[in-house]
Amino acid sequence: MREGRGRILLGGGLISAGTLLTRLLGLVRELLTAAFFGSGAMVDAFVVAFSVPGLFRRVLGEEMFERAFMPPFRRLREEGREGEARTFLLRILLLAFIALTSVCGVLYLLLPWLIHLLAPGMSPETSAEALSLARMVLPFLFLIGL
Repeated sequence: MREGRGRILLGGGLISAGTLLTRLLGLVRELLTAAFFGSGAMVDAFVVAFSVPGLFRRVLGEEMFERAFMPPFRRLREEGREGEARTFLLRILLLAFIALTSVCGVLYLLLPWLIHLLAPGMSPETSAEALSLARMVLPFLFLIGL
């Protein structure tokens, strides 16, 4: 029993250390961005543009998708049903491809509205730049989702 509790504590400690490390690296990223670019309209446009894929990645719940997909896939492989596991994987990938293509297409059309919603006080020039950058960054959402 003690051995199991030790594993849980070790696992929890590793997860906590990893989370702390990512937060510290995020802080370093923000500090470097501020040091190199300062504050201004272009940085504001960049931050807003990059927030669109991050927001929808969280909304779409990629972790929940993985939690729903992995147990049945793993079970099929453990039972030696490789063909069924492969078919299951291909169907999920096709479904993800169709869903991501649809979501990205709708987001592309809604980007002007989203930019205004995320940063309502931006000047028209900065908002146009944020829209342009968001259109360049949007394929990132598709790639990380797939």
